[in-house]
Formats: sequence, C-alpha cells, structure tokens
Amino acid sequence: MLVISLTERFKHPQITVHVQPAPQAPAGMGGDAIGALMQEVAKNPQNVDALVHLVEALMTAQNWEAAETFAQRASTLDVNNPQPLYLLGVIKHNQGKHKEAAELLEKVVALHDNASVRYSLGVLYIHFLNDPARGVEHLSAGLHDPKAGEDLKKGIREELGDLMLHIVFYSKLGAEAGAFDYADVANALCDKLVYR
Repeated sequence: MLVISLTERFKHPQITVHVQPAPQAPAGMGGDAIGALMQEVAKNPQNVDALVHLVEALMTAQNWEAAETFAQRASTLDVNNPQPLYLLGVIKHNQGKHKEAAELLEKVVALHDNASVRYSLGVLYIHFLNDPARGVEHLSAGLHDPKAGEDLKKGIREELGDLMLHIVFYSKLGAEAGAFDYADVANALCDKLVYR
C-alpha cells in the first residue's frame, strides 16, 4: 500500500496555478464565458487583461493549444508582464513540455521574483527534469520570500519531505540489494560537502 501511494505521489506532483477571476466572465467558465471573452478579445485584440482572462478560461477547460496561442499573443503584447509567461509555463507543463515550462518560469522569476513561481520551478526540476539540486534551490528561495504564505510554505515543506522520502526509499532498496544503506548515503554526502 505504501509503495502504491508513493508511486502515485511521484507520478502526479502539481504545479501551482493562480487564476484571477475574470470580471466579465460568469462563474462557470464554460463555453458561454469563453465565447464572451473571445468576443471581448475580438473587439480589442490589444487588451492584455482580456487575453489573460481568456487564457485562464481555456486552461480551466483544458484547451491547451488555444490557451497557448492566446498566452503567446499576450506575452508578445506586454513583454514585461510576467502573468502571460507564467500561464504559458503552466500550459507547457500540462502539454508535457517540461523543459520549455521551466525556461518560461525562469523568465518570470527574472521579471518578478515570486514564491509561488519558485515553488512551481522546484516541482518541475525535482519531479520532471531530474535536477533536484536546482529544484531545492528554488524551493529554498520561495521559503525565504517574506511574501510567501503559509499554504505555500506547507507545500514546499511537503516537497522537501518527498525528497527525503526518495533518499530513504532508495537507501532501503540499496540495503536490500546489499549495495549500500542509509549511512553509506549520508557518509557520501558528508564527503562531498567536505570536498566542496
């Protein structure tokens, strides 16, 4: 049971998505809301806010290709606005394009450092890009952000706990195979830290 639970957790880590409610869209974000937002964008194709709300509605409907198109348009119209880039990063992640997602989120951090974006980058690097050191770097930066809320800190704490669980789990497998145990892993880490 524990192995099944762990497997599911490792297969399905989540990236945070903060969606602002669209002022003109009904609460359901269904086809009618998307249609209304499409009309708004058709009337004023330069309206970045309307484009962002349309992207959010399309993301809610899981229409990733259309959301990507409008997110790219919004980010082109306002290159200094991190929101369209962030949404584009989330879209790329949901399309399975994790490296592109991380590159976009790195640009968001360069424009406006944000704890939730750092959290998302940490999850991407740890779970999808096999770069736990870089992931922990982003999670740590998120924790040190004074604007980080308690929910975000809890999420980061859980992600770091997952990393520790990996170490314990693989150490147990190594011990069962007679190759190494937890103490060997800890000693190797200490040796590496002394070397550096």
